[in-house]
Amino acid sequence: MSNEPKYITIRNDLLERIKQGQFPDGKLPSIKHLAEEYNVSLMTANQTVKDLKNSGIVMSYPDNRGTLIIEKQVNLLRECKDTSNLMENIKVYARKKFKIRYFNPEYFSPARELWDGIIESFQKRYPWIEIEMLQEKDLSSMIDGNDYPDVVQLIGRDVGFWQKKGLIISLNEFLAADSEHLSQIHPKALENSTFNDEVFALPVSIGVPLLFYRKDMLDKLSIKSDAFAESGWDELRNISDKLIGKNYETAIRLGLWSYWNLLIGNTSEEIFNTKYDKTLIESIETLKNLYSRSAYFLYGNGPRPTDDFFKSKGAIFLSYSSFMHDFRKYPEWRIAGIPLGKTGILTSETCANCICSKSRQREEAWLFIKYLSSENVQRKIAETRNNFPVHIGLLDEINKKPEFRNINIQATLKNSERLSINTQTLYILYESIIDPVLETYFAGKLPASAVLEIIRPRIAEVLKVYIK
Repeated sequence: MSNEPKYITIRNDLLERIKQGQFPDGKLPSIKHLAEEYNVSLMTANQTVKDLKNSGIVMSYPDNRGTLIIEKQVNLLRECKDTSNLMENIKVYARKKFKIRYFNPEYFSPARELWDGIIESFQKRYPWIEIEMLQEKDLSSMIDGNDYPDVVQLIGRDVGFWQKKGLIISLNEFLAADSEHLSQIHPKALENSTFNDEVFALPVSIGVPLLFYRKDMLDKLSIKSDAFAESGWDELRNISDKLIGKNYETAIRLGLWSYWNLLIGNTSEEIFNTKYDKTLIESIETLKNLYSRSAYFLYGNGPRPTDDFFKSKGAIFLSYSSFMHDFRKYPEWRIAGIPLGKTGILTSETCANCICSKSRQREEAWLFIKYLSSENVQRKIAETRNNFPVHIGLLDEINKKPEFRNINIQATLKNSERLSINTQTLYILYESIIDPVLETYFAGKLPASAVLEIIRPRIAEVLKVYIK
């Protein structure tokens, strides 16, 4: 009769069962189930699982929903012929680090500090996984050498382009074992990541255009800022006129590039459908009128208003939710939902993480991108006010905060349209066709209806080449 402790006997039996693939769902039975199966106490069963965790063969799910079998360590079990020193071999193997190369275009100030903290907390939770942050120059040289990162963060509209090129993998196999995780993400954030019922990216943030305003200034003029969320463009133009008449300033930082995205949304693929014509013409006209009342016509990625604008004369600033973090320095400013949905097309845009098809560390990459879309990380993103989190529960919390009372972010996302045409194609359309025509229109040399008449046939020629 063996004198070894019961938990060692059970552990060795479980190792053999793991080696033979008797747990196809990739999870160990619960502590209670093991205690009943092996007729031992809960303490003994718990010690067994603890020993397996120490060996690196299994790990707890971060949300305490079971014990995950780590496939790469199982491979060692299957390859190891001498089992006399098996546990020591496993411990040595578990100490080896798997490197995940991660490209994140947001990895610069002021977001860099946020991402450094997120990476640090991930590596504490998964000490055998090392995250290497790549710079843009690193990504360029890798692609030139037909190599790719393990994980890449993309703008939502580009996920489809990478998917069509076979550069990223479907996440359905991973999600099948964790459907609850997917149910916590806002459906609108998943639109750009899903093709033929397959999910190719997990979103981490979502952005929409917003209206920033000085409530104290509006109060002096008896302007009810609480009504912004329900206002249309006509009301906004009238408010802008009144403010400028009192020597206050308004600013719009959308630029023609962003302006086209905002107005057209995903209709470039439906450019031949006349149902959008009336809406587009009205939107172009109303935004032009609003631009003409702005003290700042901020073109493209040009300079933003000065600190003096925000601290003294500025009253309204129309921009993106990615600017929310700037306004922590100006507590007198408030945020409202943009009323574009009344007379135009409102777009939303996500940032999402994908696993590249050439990655050899897919299990580790999955743990990483799942962690990035977890509630804890989403909460950190929400606290920095750099775009909105995609976690449904956190969006509900944001709706209840006083500073966001004029934004019904859930409704805004529901009413928004995704921009499905990829950046490369959209850039070509913008540079070669859209920008020159809109500049002529803004100069007063074209009626709004002529904008579509000129753009439509030119886009048709480009789409024949680039949309397919």
